[in-house]
Amino acid sequence: MRKLAFLTLPVLIILAGLLAASVHAQSDWQAVLYERGTNQVFFIGDNSVARTVTLDTSPPEDYAIQLMYSPQQDIIIRQERRIAAYRGADGTQIFSNDLGGEIDDYRLGSFNPEETAFSVATYRAGSSGMIHIIDPTTGATLQSAAVRELAGEDVAVLGGWTAEGILFLPTCACEPPLVAHYHLWNPETNEVTLTAIPYQLTANRVATLTNDEFITGRNDPAYPSNRGTHGPPSNVVVWSPSGASEDAFPIYFAYRLWVPSLFWTANGQQALLNYPDSTIILERDGTSWEIPRDVSPAQIIGTSDGWLEWHHTDGMLRHHMPIPGQAQTTSQDIATIPGDVQVVYAPPLGADDLSDLLPFPPAEGFTPFTCNGMQSRLLQNMEARVTPGPPNNLRAGPGRDANIIAEIPGATYLMTISPAQCVDGLIWWQVDVNYGESIGWTAEGSNGSYWLEPLFMANE
Repeated sequence: MRKLAFLTLPVLIILAGLLAASVHAQSDWQAVLYERGTNQVFFIGDNSVARTVTLDTSPPEDYAIQLMYSPQQDIIIRQERRIAAYRGADGTQIFSNDLGGEIDDYRLGSFNPEETAFSVATYRAGSSGMIHIIDPTTGATLQSAAVRELAGEDVAVLGGWTAEGILFLPTCACEPPLVAHYHLWNPETNEVTLTAIPYQLTANRVATLTNDEFITGRNDPAYPSNRGTHGPPSNVVVWSPSGASEDAFPIYFAYRLWVPSLFWTANGQQALLNYPDSTIILERDGTSWEIPRDVSPAQIIGTSDGWLEWHHTDGMLRHHMPIPGQAQTTSQDIATIPGDVQVVYAPPLGADDLSDLLPFPPAEGFTPFTCNGMQSRLLQNMEARVTPGPPNNLRAGPGRDANIIAEIPGATYLMTISPAQCVDGLIWWQVDVNYGESIGWTAEGSNGSYWLEPLFMANE
């Protein structure tokens, strides 16, 4: 049961519920995208738009807030106050269900293992939160159950639908950090039980392969972090070969000291970290490489031979394919899709057998920089600040004999831009002060007193 939590976390964290469970051939990949301004659905295959369907919504401005791709290849959408389904072939409406009317909030869940029904959670002010089971072909509500009286304006978070029942949290899980255990509703017995399956709300997604491997970001307390406004930030990427948390170990220490969203690419041969200004690719031999860019893509979809990116700046959908043995890719523009694009369906990646994929080697451990018995709390490319109080001297070079070029007032933000140096018994950092205002060298502290601190510590 433990690994089921990781199989369902992507649904919870990004409210997707969008992935079908079928392995595709090396050259047979497809994605389904939705543009809400026009209510158009784009079916992508073979580096082209295979077809475009316009959903016959009524009224037209009643766009989708959340979408699911049904086993029948129809489009199920969550609109303002109802669920509707449209045929993937021509966009005509199959059903519309207002879930009893007068609902204040609701969320789509996932399909049952038999793919004959899907779950929905609803909330009505002054009433119990509900979980409903819906027929995907008719829209009929097959069964409903009250999960509990929810405090405030909350709707339950739905997890996966296992053979034992529907996993859920009786809360909106709106604010991190949140660590809890799933409840389980068994529709056959109508019983709700508390499980031992953990749920943790994090800022980055958990990406799972078809063989249950997963990657995610975690916090390593021995490694510096760069963000901490909502609890310990993720600073390492961990990999599990089996889908069980006990098997997970670090495969990458993020040099930027935080872990963004994660994706499997190239049929599970690579993992991708999506930073705002670059993409970092993790290879299964333990190496990594980086692709700088000007604008971060709004959507990323792994394919059998690379990945798709959609950029909101120009609306371009591109296919990137890594060149074997080289730290670079070839790219192909597929189509321009202006507007606000959401992913409806992305084929799963990976292999049924672990022997088809090399295991990731564990990452080397982290050793903090030390000078004269004092251990640094910083790393290169880390956001920090001068501790509140007296200013720090900014010098032309490392060491007390270097010319003072400015003073950095207490509580001023800066970025470390080069490796630390031990000079005159002090830890020296070259820093960029206030995002380009000035550049120079300053000391981190002396005799156990720190004059610089990581920004995430300042925010806690």
